[in-house]
Amino acid sequence: MPGPDPRGRRFGLAAGRVVSSPAFAAEDAHPQAAWGLFWYGLFLLWGITLGMAARRRLRERPARRR
Repeated sequence: MPGPDPRGRRFGLAAGRVVSSPAFAAEDAHPQAAWGLFWYGLFLLWGITLGMAARRRLRERPARRR
Protein backbone atom coordinates (compact mmCIF):
# COMPACT_ATOMS: atom_id res chain seq x y z
CA MET A 1 0.00 0.00 0.00
CA PRO A 2 1.54 3.35 -1.01
CA GLY A 3 2.22 6.03 1.56
CA PRO A 4 0.83 9.59 1.63
CA ASP A 5 1.22 11.62 -1.53
CA PRO A 6 4.02 14.17 -0.97
CA ARG A 7 2.79 16.23 -3.94
CA GLY A 8 -0.48 17.01 -2.15
CA ARG A 9 1.39 18.17 0.91
CA ARG A 10 3.64 20.42 -1.16
CA PHE A 11 0.65 21.87 -2.98
CA GLY A 12 -1.07 22.65 0.32
CA LEU A 13 2.01 24.45 1.59
CA ALA A 14 2.45 26.34 -1.69
CA ALA A 15 -1.21 27.40 -1.76
CA GLY A 16 -1.04 28.60 1.84
CA ARG A 17 -3.80 26.23 2.94
CA VAL A 18 -1.88 24.63 5.78
CA VAL A 19 -2.47 26.45 9.06
CA SER A 20 -0.37 25.75 12.12
CA SER A 21 -1.78 24.88 15.54
CA PRO A 22 -0.84 28.24 17.12
CA ALA A 23 -2.81 30.00 14.39
CA PHE A 24 -5.90 27.94 15.28
CA ALA A 25 -5.42 28.73 18.97
CA ALA A 26 -5.13 32.45 18.22
CA GLU A 27 -8.27 32.31 16.09
CA ASP A 28 -10.23 30.55 18.87
CA ALA A 29 -9.00 33.04 21.45
CA HIS A 30 -10.30 35.97 19.40
CA PRO A 31 -13.08 37.95 21.16
CA GLN A 32 -15.42 37.36 18.21
CA ALA A 33 -15.26 33.62 18.95
CA ALA A 34 -17.20 34.28 22.17
CA TRP A 35 -19.99 35.92 20.16
CA GLY A 36 -20.08 32.87 17.91
CA LEU A 37 -20.58 30.61 20.90
CA PHE A 38 -23.26 32.93 22.26
CA TRP A 39 -25.25 32.92 19.01
CA TYR A 40 -24.80 29.16 18.58
CA GLY A 41 -26.17 28.53 22.07
CA LEU A 42 -29.02 30.99 21.58
CA PHE A 43 -30.18 29.42 18.31
CA LEU A 44 -29.77 25.92 19.71
CA LEU A 45 -31.93 26.82 22.70
CA TRP A 46 -34.46 28.53 20.42
CA GLY A 47 -34.68 25.46 18.18
CA ILE A 48 -35.17 23.07 21.09
CA THR A 49 -37.84 25.31 22.60
CA LEU A 50 -39.66 25.58 19.27
CA GLY A 51 -39.57 21.82 18.82
CA MET A 52 -40.92 21.22 22.32
CA ALA A 53 -43.72 23.75 21.80
CA ALA A 54 -44.72 22.16 18.47
CA ARG A 55 -44.70 18.69 20.00
CA ARG A 56 -46.82 19.83 22.94
CA ARG A 57 -49.29 21.51 20.61
CA LEU A 58 -49.64 18.40 18.48
CA ARG A 59 -50.22 16.23 21.56
CA GLU A 60 -52.88 18.57 22.99
CA ARG A 61 -54.75 18.71 19.68
CA PRO A 62 -58.00 16.76 19.85
CA ALA A 63 -58.21 13.66 17.65
CA ARG A 64 -60.26 14.07 14.47
CA ARG A 65 -63.47 12.15 14.09
CA ARG A 66 -64.24 10.43 10.81
